[in-house]
Amino acid sequence: MRRLASLLVLLMLGLACSSAAAEDLPLPAFRARFSVTALGIPAGDADFQLERADAGRWRFVARILPNALARTLGVEERRQESLFRYVDGTLLAQEFTESREDGETITASARFDWQQGEVSVTEQDGQRQVPIETRPLYDEASLYLALMLDLAAERLPDAYQVVGDGKLRSYALQRTGEQRIGTPLGELAAIGVKRERPGSDRRTVLWCAPTYAYLPVLIVQERKGQEVLRMTLGEVEGLAPR
Repeated sequence: MRRLASLLVLLMLGLACSSAAAEDLPLPAFRARFSVTALGIPAGDADFQLERADAGRWRFVARILPNALARTLGVEERRQESLFRYVDGTLLAQEFTESREDGETITASARFDWQQGEVSVTEQDGQRQVPIETRPLYDEASLYLALMLDLAAERLPDAYQVVGDGKLRSYALQRTGEQRIGTPLGELAAIGVKRERPGSDRRTVLWCAPTYAYLPVLIVQERKGQEVLRMTLGEVEGLAPR
């Protein structure tokens, strides 16, 4: 009975989400470019781009473009795209696509059906339905924007719930302090947030600058306590410093 009640609540939330009018996203369209190093070696470039897709919907794209040397170190070319609405102060994922290339191209997609309370995931090995059991629920690209908005609102949840690799995942969040980060745009004050999955040997630390609407200006990925990838902001368009 308790599970049935929970499902009914989620169904009502889905109906409300599907009928609610989209609000203006409290972020402008922007593009940010990063330099990438892998194991301390220059490894290519990355970029984030946020743009309006159509009436009521936004598109966010995150890409990593490794150079030839980085590919030999196992750094994949990756593109993630999130199509979403902004409703009741929350990012509401609609569609997510991802492509990875490391000798061969691997693609995946997810379609969020809030009214039916499920996510349809399509991967190389077929299609599966993942039930929506919590809200908010993000895809792996919209996580970056969710963090920017939460920090701007002076809040940070204990965890983000995400659909990734065809299943529900939880990313624990923890503030790591404040620090000044050197970038080609100058030295920027930033707030550090550690993100990791319980039981995983991987973690990501994002340093987000209030000057640029809490855009991550430094992203450090670690595995077993060792840094494996670093992304440093080099250029930004659309976000005026404040």
